[in-house]
Amino acid sequence: MKFKVRKGLETDLKIKGMTAKYFYAYCGIGGGLTIIGLVSFMGAVHGGSFIGFVGLLVILGIVFVIVRVVFMNMSRTDKLRKYKNDRKIIIVSNRDILRWK
Repeated sequence: MKFKVRKGLETDLKIKGMTAKYFYAYCGIGGGLTIIGLVSFMGAVHGGSFIGFVGLLVILGIVFVIVRVVFMNMSRTDKLRKYKNDRKIIIVSNRDILRWK
């Protein structure tokens, strides 16, 4: 029987504890929240309420933390990809590869 050895492809790439697709979404949401914060700051500078700006900043910070926790949990629940051959799951470790030489 022949098996293809795919070293390092069993798990997805993780950045800061999140898979890449969730990390990029997290960065996009963070950028959007930053723009909302800057617009609120400009409104406070041009005669708006500073207390309203601080309250919005706290709310945006809480939303940012909640989004991070949700994305990290979603990254953990993604199933690891395993390679199947005739309904048998075969996982090759580095130790097995060294024994074959």
